[in-house]
Amino acid sequence: MDEWEYRGEGNASLVIASKKEGIVYRVLKRKVNKNSQDGHHEKEKSKEHFENVMKYKVGYITHVMKPLLCEEYVSPWKLVAVSKDFLQQVSDKFQSFRPQARLSTEVNTLCSHVVQLPDFCLLPGVQNDNVPTFCIEIKPKAGFLPTSEFISEDHQIKKSVCRFCMHQRLKLKEGKWSCLSEYCPIDLFSGKRSQMKKALSALFSNPQNNLRIFKNGALLYGATSKHPPTKDVQLQLINQLVSWYGQCSDDDHDVSIATSPAIHSLQDVIIKALLSSSQNDTVLSSSQNDTVLEPIRKKRKL
Repeated sequence: MDEWEYRGEGNASLVIASKKEGIVYRVLKRKVNKNSQDGHHEKEKSKEHFENVMKYKVGYITHVMKPLLCEEYVSPWKLVAVSKDFLQQVSDKFQSFRPQARLSTEVNTLCSHVVQLPDFCLLPGVQNDNVPTFCIEIKPKAGFLPTSEFISEDHQIKKSVCRFCMHQRLKLKEGKWSCLSEYCPIDLFSGKRSQMKKALSALFSNPQNNLRIFKNGALLYGATSKHPPTKDVQLQLINQLVSWYGQCSDDDHDVSIATSPAIHSLQDVIIKALLSSSQNDTVLSSSQNDTVLEPIRKKRKL
């Protein structure tokens, strides 16, 4: 267990990483059971269900995401058998690393498998600390506006305001975030450099859970609370990038995420990478129209 590190978590899974092996495990979570009277029955009922959930996730990646986004963009998901004792150790060791907002869930010790993936925070075979590896993780969200005829009159706003931007207002009202993000996934998926730069600038200023930057597998920049990163955290990222680019360190405390040349250079690198692939038209077109969703929508009116 010593080789494993906490990497992060979402609503459904907790992720741990092994730098030694260059892999990560996605560990399934479940809601904390507060009903002690029905707990035993719930566990017996849930075990098979959780196993089916894992198989469904792997099947979805294999049969839906790979054909839709092209195989070169989707890594294979491998189910790996683990013991209940291993999962309990994961739960115990990393409980103190978990964000407060995620404590309504726990590691599901009933599930006998985890999903194994390559660790994209590291480059295979690169172990030299003098040559740092930076990883940019973006959770882009849905980058299209639906046009379905099955959207009801009461929900016509869906055709003009993207789902992410609507949810931003809901999450602000619920107190999940302290301020609105100016990021819009439609800008990122537009394929136009100016709009993509606008989207990335918004993510860097207020990453929430949509942007994380790692250095050698360790989290360097991202949201650690419901507030945007502090000035000191921003300067830490800027100085790391300045050093990486081989420039002189900038001691000007007036520099910020919005004005730093190093940040702008990194954003330009990201945009170039996103637009460089010969398959980017497939990815962009998949995000910009929702015809692939029509068979689902026809089964139920939105």
